[in-house]
Amino acid sequence: MSYRVTADEVKEVVQLEEDSDVLTPFIRTANFLVTKLCVGTYESEQLSLLELWLAAHFYSVARNRRVSEGADGVSAGYRTPGDGLKRLESTFYGQQAIALDTEKCLATASAPSVGVVWLGTEEDEE
Repeated sequence: MSYRVTADEVKEVVQLEEDSDVLTPFIRTANFLVTKLCVGTYESEQLSLLELWLAAHFYSVARNRRVSEGADGVSAGYRTPGDGLKRLESTFYGQQAIALDTEKCLATASAPSVGVVWLGTEEDEE
C-alpha cells in the first residue's frame, strides 16, 4: 500500500529511538482517515502533513508518553491510554493536525459522539 509519509518521517517527529517498523499501523490508520475525510479538500502536500501528524498522534496515544519529570527524588509521570486520549486535542501531534486542518475535515473524527434516544411514551391526543 502506498502511504503519503514514510516511517522515517514519523520517526523524526516523534523522536523514536527504536526501529521505525513499529510505526506502520499508525501510518496506515492516519492514511485511512486522511483519505476518507480529507481527499478532495486539500492538495497532496497538505494531505501528507495531516497524515504525518496524525500518525504521530496515534503512536503517542498507543505508547505511554512522559508528561513530567523529577530530579532529586527521581520521578517521572507518564500519560497512559486511559487518560482520556480519545480526541486529537489530547496530544501535541494531534493539535498540530488540527492546526493544519483549516477546512475542519478531521473534526468528525475528533468530535464527541452525541445521540438522543427517546424512552418515553407519546401523549394521547384528546
